[in-house]
Amino acid sequence: MNVFDTTIIWALNQFANRSWLFDWLMVRWSDSDLLKGAVVMCLAWWAAFDRGERDGVRKPHQILTGMLFAASASVAAARILAWVLPFRERPLRIPALHFHLPYSMDQGTLPGWSSFPSDHAVLFIALAVSILFVSRPLGWTSLIYAGTFICLPRLYLGIHWPTDILAGAALGVGFAYLTKLPALSNAVDVWTSRWHRERPGLLYALLFFLSYQVATLFRETRLVLPALWKLMR
Repeated sequence: MNVFDTTIIWALNQFANRSWLFDWLMVRWSDSDLLKGAVVMCLAWWAAFDRGERDGVRKPHQILTGMLFAASASVAAARILAWVLPFRERPLRIPALHFHLPYSMDQGTLPGWSSFPSDHAVLFIALAVSILFVSRPLGWTSLIYAGTFICLPRLYLGIHWPTDILAGAALGVGFAYLTKLPALSNAVDVWTSRWHRERPGLLYALLFFLSYQVATLFRETRLVLPALWKLMR
C-alpha cells in the first residue's frame, strides 16, 4: 500500500454502505458486459464505418481490425505482466485497510488474481484511444465512458487500486499507438484487404467473433484455457 492508493480508496470508500440501491447498481454495472464492453465496442464499429464512408485511404474492415488488434494485444500483455510481476492483493481483501465492503459485493471476487495491472483499463483505454485516432467525438466519448463507468466503479468496489488503473491505462495507450507504426499498420491493411477480396463473409464473421471477445474481456476464453491447460498436463 502507498499513500496515493490508500487516500483515493478511502475517499471513495466513505460512500459505501450508505445506500443499498447505489451499491447494488455499482456491483451490477461492474459485472455487466453489456454496460461495459458492448458500449465501447459499438462506438468502435460506429467510428470505423462512419469514417469509412468518407475515407478513401483505409476501409472500415481495416480500421476495425487495427482497433481489435490493439485491444487484444494489450489485454494479453496485461495478463502476462500479472503472472510475472509480484502478486498484488485487491483492496477489498486487505485487512489493514479496513475497507467497508459495499452492499451485495462479494469479497471472494477474483480469488488468486493479481490486481496489477487492471485488465479493464488496459483493454478499454486501448480501444478508446484507437477510436480517438479515427473520430475525435466518438473517441473522447469512449475515453470518458471507460474512465467513469468502467474504471471508477472498480475502484469504488475495491477491485483495483488507482495505480492498477493508471498502469493499465498507460499500457493501453501504448498499444493503441503501436498500431500507428507504418510497418504494422500496412501489414494489417494488406492482410485484411486480401481477405476482404477473397473471403469477405469469413472476415466479418471473425471480426464479429473478436468483437464479442473484446466486449466480454475474453471472459469465456480465460475460463476455458486454464481448464484445457490442466487437462493437457
